[in-house]
Amino acid sequence: MNFPSFFNPKNSLNLYGLKKNFDFLCNLYKNKKLPKTLLISGNKGTGKSTLINHFLFSIFDKENYNDEICSLSPSSNLHKQFNNDIFPNIIYLNGEDFKSVKIDDIRKLKSTILKSTIFNQNRFIILDDIELFNINSLNALLKLIEEPNDNNFNILINNNTKLLMKTIISRCLEIKIILNEDQRINIIDELVNFHNIELALCKKNPYLSPGQFIKFNHIIFENRINLSNNFIKNLSL
Repeated sequence: MNFPSFFNPKNSLNLYGLKKNFDFLCNLYKNKKLPKTLLISGNKGTGKSTLINHFLFSIFDKENYNDEICSLSPSSNLHKQFNNDIFPNIIYLNGEDFKSVKIDDIRKLKSTILKSTIFNQNRFIILDDIELFNINSLNALLKLIEEPNDNNFNILINNNTKLLMKTIISRCLEIKIILNEDQRINIIDELVNFHNIELALCKKNPYLSPGQFIKFNHIIFENRINLSNNFIKNLSL
């Protein structure tokens, strides 16, 4: 399935519906109270990755970031570097890529993390889909969490798709992202309007987060699914 580029949280120049969470993180960082290891939990598609990306944009590219409307300028050079994983102060790892990772890969990561940053700036290690990392990876990463470098901050993103090790949770300050119905509908509306998306699904389906709603809506159009058909026929499509 080929999804439009805006499905990738790294490409999102706008943050919708999570302004209070954004302000909370920024205030923690500004007042030097941001914990060394933070766990962001919530259902898939609630905007957790986008929230963290915008938090980092506001730190490293203040000139191109508008805190009031949570928006990054398209001309941002940092955004281009971040998308290509070449910005040295942000290390982004995804659990999908660490399902079968070897312990040597974690050791190399540890070696990179322990090196000093440019101009002694803070560095953020983002572990997205943390629940998908294999057990060896998690055990090795646990040691990094327990012994953080002075300039390193770990941010773990948990999509609740499977149980996460209790030893990981116990070492983090956890922030849960939970959308009420009004927030969920408002975010869907903003995404639909901004990307000019034609709707096939009802926005009032309470089981779909904004991200999942947009994704399933796209799948319906992509596969020419008729919702009036029976389930088996649609499943075959």
